[in-house]
Amino acid sequence: MKPKRKHLESIFLEGVRRAYPYDIIKSSVCLVENVLKIDMENFHLKEDISNYDKIFVIGAGKATATMAKAMEEILKDKITRGLISVKYGHTADLEKIEYIEA
Repeated sequence: MKPKRKHLESIFLEGVRRAYPYDIIKSSVCLVENVLKIDMENFHLKEDISNYDKIFVIGAGKATATMAKAMEEILKDKITRGLISVKYGHTADLEKIEYIEA
């Protein structure tokens, strides 16, 4: 493969990797003790979730399953329940979040 083509391919693959919804959630959302922090380009949140009795995760769309998986990994036992709607075949192995394929 020519060096220029290889370089362009690596740029393309890095762009795809950065656009992967799971990675975006994992790099933008964190839970430190009981403080949920979301730091995205146009949205910032810092919330003490210890005052919440229940936390529900909801979502819809093709990428929602991988995003829900990331949220389960971040929030762990803090999630009460969840429900997402995904395109057929776009599921993930989720524990507390249920999904509907449509």
